[in-house]
Amino acid sequence: MAKKPIPRAVRRLIAEHLVSVPHLEALMLLHASAPAPWSAAELAQRLYIQTAAAREVLDALRQAGMLAGAESPSRFSFGPQDDALAALVDSLAQLYSSHLVEITLLIHARAVAAGPDGGKT
Repeated sequence: MAKKPIPRAVRRLIAEHLVSVPHLEALMLLHASAPAPWSAAELAQRLYIQTAAAREVLDALRQAGMLAGAESPSRFSFGPQDDALAALVDSLAQLYSSHLVEITLLIHARAVAAGPDGGKT
């Protein structure tokens, strides 16, 4: 049985907001554990990344409208800014296990296209 293709809207979500695999992993973790709040230190430990990197990931996802601040400004939980974004992340979460390779290739292709400085120059 052939896999369903990744919908264009989910591809756009990946291209616009998930700049690295840690971004994807963090989003999937917070989505799966909602409404539990996470700190950068907790996320770093779970994803095997530095706390500073986890903080950047959380900040990026918050700025993209996918996370809400919890009881303190240093803790975040899954909290999309609107129902459309919630539905897109739900779709991504459903596709994640069956399309892991394709999703990570989309992220890596974005990183390669952006260049070694992430497209900042």
